[in-house]
Amino acid sequence: MLPNPRVKSEYARDVLTLMSGTTVAQAIPVVITPVLTRIYSPAEFGLFAVYMALISIGTMIATGRLEMAVLIARKDSEALRLSLVSFAISGVFSILTLFVIVIWGQQIAELTGQPEIKSWLYIVPFSIFLFSVYKVLLHWLNRKKHYELMSQTRVIQSGSISALQVVVGVATKIVPGLALADCLGRAVSLVLIFRRIKHSVKLPGFNRVKQYALIRRYRKFPFLGSPASLLNILSLQMPYLIIPAIFSSAVAGLYFLVFRILMMPISVLGEAMLEVFRNKAMESLEEHGTCRPVFIKTLSSLVMIGLPPTLLLMLFGAEIFAFVFGEEWREAGLYATILAPMALFRLVCAPLGGVLFIREKLALVLMLQSLFLLMVILSLILGWINQDPVLLVIFLSVSGCLFYLLQALSSFRLSTIASNRTA
Repeated sequence: MLPNPRVKSEYARDVLTLMSGTTVAQAIPVVITPVLTRIYSPAEFGLFAVYMALISIGTMIATGRLEMAVLIARKDSEALRLSLVSFAISGVFSILTLFVIVIWGQQIAELTGQPEIKSWLYIVPFSIFLFSVYKVLLHWLNRKKHYELMSQTRVIQSGSISALQVVVGVATKIVPGLALADCLGRAVSLVLIFRRIKHSVKLPGFNRVKQYALIRRYRKFPFLGSPASLLNILSLQMPYLIIPAIFSSAVAGLYFLVFRILMMPISVLGEAMLEVFRNKAMESLEEHGTCRPVFIKTLSSLVMIGLPPTLLLMLFGAEIFAFVFGEEWREAGLYATILAPMALFRLVCAPLGGVLFIREKLALVLMLQSLFLLMVILSLILGWINQDPVLLVIFLSVSGCLFYLLQALSSFRLSTIASNRTA
């Protein structure tokens, strides 16, 4: 069957809409980072890395991955009920996190090897709740194909956080300036979304039977999807928690800067592709029993986007970082050179991994994420034994490349339903 030109143009338009917003959103923190590196030290970036690791891990637990169910629910009323359940779970988890910090904040700070973070750990529960609600709302907007609003909110959130980080850093010189500004910026983006959708969304009344039935229907997501996603977040964020303990906050700050400049734009761009890809892949699987043409089209597009900057970083990473961010950040450029291949694999393969969730192969996702976490733990152990941060970064890069490759291969195999496969 020949591809429908209208479908192809619609797909390209949706991707372009999201990518235009995400390009601006990812450009803002990249452009502002040379200013931030002259306001905050590598050690302060290392503290911010701990904060980001804590809220990333906490958010993954708080949502229970029910935001994925919001996207694939059969009816809008079901999606809204799932959203409300997710909000409630996130709120309860954030309150419990606050109690834990009040009681054991000092011990948590000492465990990370950075006792100075105790004074601002109280920001973490609020950020977890804001981030959780934001993720669920993005999936609702994606379900309704409000791609323009998704782009706008990303730009506003990115701009708010970046501007506040500069203002707070210059005006107050307080250590948690990066974290405080991040929390406030997330709140701004949520206010925008609620103001835009409040008149178009009619919340369903509470029905205990329906709520229970929905939770049973989508129980795979919290019981299999949530552990798998948590393992993924642990794999990515664990280095920020462990590196300060085995090396220093400064090394953690250098490593974090690379992810701010390299991985964060890739994550945002990949997420934009994923959001459109999931919708198109679901439609294609339902209509034709395969989403392989969409899979291949997305794969080729991402390779063409990611390959040029990857080669540039591999050749001139250290010189670029030293020139743009200052000589004290040259070692971060060396880390960027090493991590560039992993970044390319992540950009290309992570969005395509959405096939695993569409096909609800959550046990396979859990297995792959477990393997990734084991490789990261092994990398950290080898880096600690050798007391060489550069060697640690090499191990982490290789681990990431292997994981994303396996994820993409598994997704490609599942991109066609068995009865529709051709020889």
